Amino acid sequence: MKCDWFEKWSTYSPNKLAVKNIDSGLGYDYKSLNHAANALSHIFEKDFNLTKGDRLLILADFDAEYVALLGVAQKMGIILVPINYRLSASEIAFLVQNSDPSLIIVAEEYRSLLNNVPQLINEKVIAFAQYEEWLKIAAKEQKAEYTSKPLEETHPAFILYTSGTTGQPKGAIYTHGMMLWNSINTAIRLKITSDDIYLNVMPPFHTGGWNVLTAPILHFGGTLIMMPKFDSEKVLYALENEQVSIGMLVPTMVRMLSESENFKKTDFGKLRFMIVGGEALPIPLIEQWNEQGVPIRQGYGLTECGPNITSLEAEDAIRKRGSIGFPNFYVDTKLMDENGVEAGPKKKESFGLKDQS
Repeated sequence: MKCDWFEKWSTYSPNKLAVKNIDSGLGYDYKSLNHAANALSHIFEKDFNLTKGDRLLILADFDAEYVALLGVAQKMGIILVPINYRLSASEIAFLVQNSDPSLIIVAEEYRSLLNNVPQLINEKVIAFAQYEEWLKIAAKEQKAEYTSKPLEETHPAFILYTSGTTGQPKGAIYTHGMMLWNSINTAIRLKITSDDIYLNVMPPFHTGGWNVLTAPILHFGGTLIMMPKFDSEKVLYALENEQVSIGMLVPTMVRMLSESENFKKTDFGKLRFMIVGGEALPIPLIEQWNEQGVPIRQGYGLTECGPNITSLEAEDAIRKRGSIGFPNFYVDTKLMDENGVEAGPKKKESFGLKDQS
């Protein structure tokens, strides 16, 4: 299949804002974003000999320039490996060697985190500033064309490292097929359209940064507002002044925003709802946001298969407290016991569930 979303939207809505940095105001419409991804694909192919299946490791904050790499992955079939810049140098050295990248892009502020990486691998490193320079050149020329490669649904788009429960982090393979179906599932349940504006404060090394809403919004031609570092006052400002229609936070962020003295002064008029994930949100916080006219929407997901698996309607947030909602549209679920056998009604009751058949 061909899954070049940027190419499609550059045809349908070339002048529509695709992504913008909240701090600098730098943004790309879909035509510019597609040109940037085309130009980068040529550079990676001709200057660095990257081909389909090669791994590109990135150590940088999540901004509009970073988002262009999704287009490169869809056009070339290279695999993005976003790495957690909050880890130690020794932990990152393990991830680098485990993922075996053909090229590494690193922001200057995180360059020291590669100190424990063997010199042989270090020779593959380029600065994020250099990458940004390529984007500036591409923006001026606006001429790059690139014929995207056909990709199998099973071809990896990302390797996303999860902490797991034991030992070293595990690299979860996230395929283009998974990204496609997760996007469709998410759009159906959340009613995402090209009119939506999403504020992203999640990091790129977490599946929530890419696949909870960034990829679905880009798939459906919406707009991303990128905030690489969470700041409660900046978030409140952006939710009002960027006309944000949908957002995603973790419970700690929700609490921090609600504790701001500007929380009750903020106009959330365009915000349809706030998605909260990671853990259950306390009822008082749900009620506090409801009082400000913002419904809270919770659910369940996991990196290895989704990540968006279930979703709880906002109007059920309090009535069905503790629930993770219904499975998403193209998701089937069943409850298994400790022996791998599907649980019947009595077994379900032992889990505190009632048979719905």
